[in-house]
Amino acid sequence: MKNKITKLFLVLMLSGFVANAQTDKERQQIISKTDVLFLNNLTKELEIKNEKNLKAATEKALRLGYPLEGVESDGSFYQLVGFYEGTTDLKYYKTYNKQDYNTLMYFNNNGTASSLNTLKATYLHNKDILGQGMIAGEWDGGAPVAAHFAIAGRVTLRDNGATPVNGSVAHATHVAGTIISSGEGAPGLDATKGFLPKGRLWAANWDNDNSEMSAAAAAGLLVSNHSYGPSASQGGFSKSMFGQYNSEARLFDLMSNANPFYTIVVAAGNDRDNYTTYQPTKGGRDLLTTMGVSKNLVTVAAVNGISNYVNSNSVVMSTFSNWGPTDDYRIKPDISAKGVNVLSLGTGTTSTATESGTSMAAPAVTGAIGLWQQYYNSLFTSYMLSSTVRAMLAHTAMEAGANPGPDPEFGWGVMNVEGGAKLMEDYVASKAWILQKELNNGNFFSNTFEYDGVSELKATLAWNDPAGTSTAGNDERFPRLVNDLDLRIINEDTQQEFLPWSLRRTDNIVQKDYARNDVDNVVDNVEKVEVKNAPAGNYRVVVSHKGTLVGGKQMYSLLLSGSGTTLSAKEHLFSDVKVFPNPTQNVLNILLPKEIALGVTYDIYDASGKKVKQYSNKVDSDNLTIDVSGLTSGVYVLTVKTTQGSSSYKFIKK
Repeated sequence: MKNKITKLFLVLMLSGFVANAQTDKERQQIISKTDVLFLNNLTKELEIKNEKNLKAATEKALRLGYPLEGVESDGSFYQLVGFYEGTTDLKYYKTYNKQDYNTLMYFNNNGTASSLNTLKATYLHNKDILGQGMIAGEWDGGAPVAAHFAIAGRVTLRDNGATPVNGSVAHATHVAGTIISSGEGAPGLDATKGFLPKGRLWAANWDNDNSEMSAAAAAGLLVSNHSYGPSASQGGFSKSMFGQYNSEARLFDLMSNANPFYTIVVAAGNDRDNYTTYQPTKGGRDLLTTMGVSKNLVTVAAVNGISNYVNSNSVVMSTFSNWGPTDDYRIKPDISAKGVNVLSLGTGTTSTATESGTSMAAPAVTGAIGLWQQYYNSLFTSYMLSSTVRAMLAHTAMEAGANPGPDPEFGWGVMNVEGGAKLMEDYVASKAWILQKELNNGNFFSNTFEYDGVSELKATLAWNDPAGTSTAGNDERFPRLVNDLDLRIINEDTQQEFLPWSLRRTDNIVQKDYARNDVDNVVDNVEKVEVKNAPAGNYRVVVSHKGTLVGGKQMYSLLLSGSGTTLSAKEHLFSDVKVFPNPTQNVLNILLPKEIALGVTYDIYDASGKKVKQYSNKVDSDNLTIDVSGLTSGVYVLTVKTTQGSSSYKFIKK
């Protein structure tokens, strides 16, 4: 049984990672921030459970005359992988390709509408960012043809991935080509060039995916692709699973929290062209399942190729790509990529193949994230948290859909590799922020900046939310968010507050007007605020939280761009200012980072916003004490101002 060799899988990964991927020092930096003990224990637990379930499920299927694997009417492949969690209902995985679709649509995989062009990835290829030293994972129904000339020598087969589901080797090879094809080796392969043409691939079978993904996370893997999911037409699938945050969706949130750098990319699925069978009253919505419903994963929708993006009208949705939202109305899918008539590798050593499906869209995003990570590392000698990746996807996405803002069809829009790369460059040039910070319980982050009133000002907040409470119910609307962080942009001159996008919490949608930005977002762990038609002036970005943070703190990623002014690279250091004790009786101690300790002044405001005290530090010091004994009991705000900027901190006077 494959399930018995997960330990070998982990050993192979650890040895291969050092030799072929990031440097050992970089890998150790990732692992040092990973809960390796938890992941190792989870790997062992899942390995035992998966082996037991698969054995029992196989016996049941054979006894009842059900298939172990096969081909569905749309040409996708399915295989028995066990039981659905907590039940004895047979669970089948299927590939998310649509072989019956390729004869129905026009061919649009020419060079100008390729997956690379659709996502504007050639911007980084032209900078020689080609996946050198990067590794992506691929779990699939089988392993790709490792001898194919366009990927030869760069695919490592993990476990028994070389024993595929009937016919699924073609699917796995096509997916692998989108991620790492060199576009070289034989005439005609140039059009198959992948996103990481000099990268490497770990390929594994899907029947023990969760255990092996846990092991990969413990080894420091940065990104993996999953172009498959439950078959809604086989075994014990229940329609209540659509949009449901069940125990399987929760499991992957546990995993992603244990390694905050690991981004898991999943295909949305292809059931929408048959939605009348599955969800006849929802107009194609509410078709996402398991991994596609997890909070911390990236779910990918499929659109037609784009030759030249102009506006949202440039983006055409496929007829099959599954739509969200989740049962608690979270923004899912997250992002879109080309998934219609995608040219990639065939099963011969020099052959090509054209396929459609969200299976073909997801690896484009997987490879593109690998490019982003490589470029980020070249600029900052570190890697992005997966929350930063998800924030960047939302922040830089090309608008799609009938109305502004996110929707449950395209997510935030089409992935924009060039936009993300330029955001990194703007951060270097002090024109943007890409911050990875920690918010402690009861605290908030606040920074002021000037806005020119012309540029497209926007901020995006994302975090890996702790695993929520799972459910087996149908269409339960209770939010699955655990740590509810909030993002605001405030005009300091007028006190106008700009709120994040969220989906309307109703199924009664008129003219696809899904999104709104006039209420608090209480369900998503990605929040994006856009400021339009606002005057120039002084603005503030604020990150806060509701209630009590589980774990006492929360790592988060904050992106800000479009101020049209210089954003000091040191301004974000204000979040490292320590103000204590809080509450206080007589004095406040203020500990400042040395970089911003020069020329400090302090203003104290009462709850009504009235300034009640002003102090000036005559000596440049990073450890200061101010007397607050004369203040009456109550809540106050301390504003710290230096030559590098300003920030505010709430405290309580006893």
